[in-house]
Amino acid sequence: MKILFYCLPLNERYYAQYNVNALRFNGHEVESTMEHGKERYLDFNNPEYIKKFDLIIYMGFSHGNMCGYQGLLEHPGISSGKPFIVLYYDNPLRYMNLLFLLKNRPNAFVGCCDSQHVDTLKGMGFNAIWVPTCYDPTIHKIGPKSDKYDYDFSFAGTVIEKREINNMYHNRNIIELNTLNQMNNDRTKLKFFDYSDYLSNVCNRDMRYKDFGDLCFVNLMTQKFMLRMEMFDVLHKLGQVHIHGQGNWKPEFDNVYHHENLDQHKELPYLYRSAKINYSIELLPASVHQRIMEIGGCGGFALLEDKADNHKCFDHKDLTESIVWRNEEELKDKSKFYLENPGERIRIEQLLNKECSQKHTNIIRMKKMIEDIGL
Repeated sequence: MKILFYCLPLNERYYAQYNVNALRFNGHEVESTMEHGKERYLDFNNPEYIKKFDLIIYMGFSHGNMCGYQGLLEHPGISSGKPFIVLYYDNPLRYMNLLFLLKNRPNAFVGCCDSQHVDTLKGMGFNAIWVPTCYDPTIHKIGPKSDKYDYDFSFAGTVIEKREINNMYHNRNIIELNTLNQMNNDRTKLKFFDYSDYLSNVCNRDMRYKDFGDLCFVNLMTQKFMLRMEMFDVLHKLGQVHIHGQGNWKPEFDNVYHHENLDQHKELPYLYRSAKINYSIELLPASVHQRIMEIGGCGGFALLEDKADNHKCFDHKDLTESIVWRNEEELKDKSKFYLENPGERIRIEQLLNKECSQKHTNIIRMKKMIEDIGL
């Protein structure tokens, strides 16, 4: 099958490349606008060029109200009815351009990594399918460790201070931002609050509301900071916490160290294998973070917060009972236990690697997605 894979430069390039590699491995002929992190020009203005494809995949991980695939849909080669799927690795509910898709291509598919979003979109009339996160086993695989990453606790991710987030949106509706901030302060500690769900179900506002996407985004960024601070506040009392990621945040806790971002392919696998315990904070209501799949592929150990999709992605009950924490007390107890019991860590590492390698590689994921859309 001939596939056109469209990905904007602002998208998560590594995720796009994972999927392109997998589709090619599964025997498909793929032309992509992004190869190895670099943009490629493709002749979209030539109807004959577009018509030669059997399927068009659009990587929908974008920012603001960008209408990237709107231009594609208006192209005569695509609007004629070519099979089309847009993939999201973030919250699709904050993008107004999805309404354009529903109106103009009701038979198109929307792939979401979060099963709760799939249910919501189905209720709105979309052909939504669940496409959970995955990893590329040619990059994230069993291999050597590195002494320089022999940390007690490791977190790979951006830390942007709350004041920087507020500065981004200083000209927005102050009343709604204050309400949002109050809700974040009132939520249960270490629990993600889905503001898009609140706006839709309580305020009767969805993506048609002009500030919906911006409010959802500032909430996500605010919680990104708050949830991570709450986690670091627990962990720094148990051991040294090392954070690798972008941002100018200066640690306010003892035993917490902020380092530069690591190369996705060359260095992160060493970090995942070498740290005693890896962590993630997922900012979607149900999804398993991409990082957990990558850590599992590398043979590393991870603890992750309780999400509905954990139990859909990982069937092994001993695994989910071991690595999932549900509250502050469990985060503290499990972190302390596995830090002090390397034998148990190794046992769980092997279980996690087996589950990820058998069910969550990019090759398996893209094969299932093609089947789900009936091609």
